[in-house]
Amino acid sequence: MDSFFYGHDFNKHITMCLLNFLVKERNEGHWVWNEPNILCVVAAQQRLNAVFGTNFTVATIHKRVRILKKRWNTFTDMLSLSGVIWDSGTNMMFVPPELWTTMLMSNRLARAYQYEGDPQYELLQTLFNNPGVAGEFPPAMDADDIEQDDE
Repeated sequence: MDSFFYGHDFNKHITMCLLNFLVKERNEGHWVWNEPNILCVVAAQQRLNAVFGTNFTVATIHKRVRILKKRWNTFTDMLSLSGVIWDSGTNMMFVPPELWTTMLMSNRLARAYQYEGDPQYELLQTLFNNPGVAGEFPPAMDADDIEQDDE
């Protein structure tokens, strides 16, 4: 999964910080479903650069948000298929082999979930799910609560 979603610029830790920041914006009413949310993207860019000492551009953050949305869409689509089982407790995926072939033909990104689910799915769901869909939104961690890894 890591090779599909993380590179030298965006590791798990920075991605998690971005996701938590955007979910906090959503919970505070600043992130609007299905809108560009450029003010939130700018604020996230400034926050990440301040916390991590990076030089992300607004375009880079916006691209990462699109990747996060594609992750959410892919995983949500997979979960809607009959025969796909995700154990959120263990984060394990169970998919009949013949179904994998069909899924991979329609979306190559599905391969990222061949052995495990998306550990950030709950946060992705909070950020990208239509607000008309029932469900509780989890609280996001503040970026101040997330320490930078020394790795």
